[in-house]
Amino acid sequence: KKSSSYATYCLELAQQEYSLVGVVPSQLAAAACYLTGKQTGSILWSETLEHYTGFREEELIETVRVMYNLVASSTPNSRLTAVRRKYSQVKHHEVAKMELLSMTFPTHY
Repeated sequence: KKSSSYATYCLELAQQEYSLVGVVPSQLAAAACYLTGKQTGSILWSETLEHYTGFREEELIETVRVMYNLVASSTPNSRLTAVRRKYSQVKHHEVAKMELLSMTFPTHY
């Protein structure tokens, strides 16, 4: 499914980002779900997702911002292209080729 591929794409990009090394895996997964929902329009953060992930939206925003910037900077001309090439394939629903929707991030809650 496209949403699953997009979330996995975000997570694989996150593995290459030094600033995310100290982020617990469950928070990375929740941030990938959040970003996927925003980009595909399939999921909006809700009390249900908050309950099952254990993270409130405001706890995820900084990780989501970094992840969003990773996706935005993953271009055919960027230095690290293996993940982008992988997720540009049909079997991964070509999620790396999706147009990145603009997002605004709150400065504080």
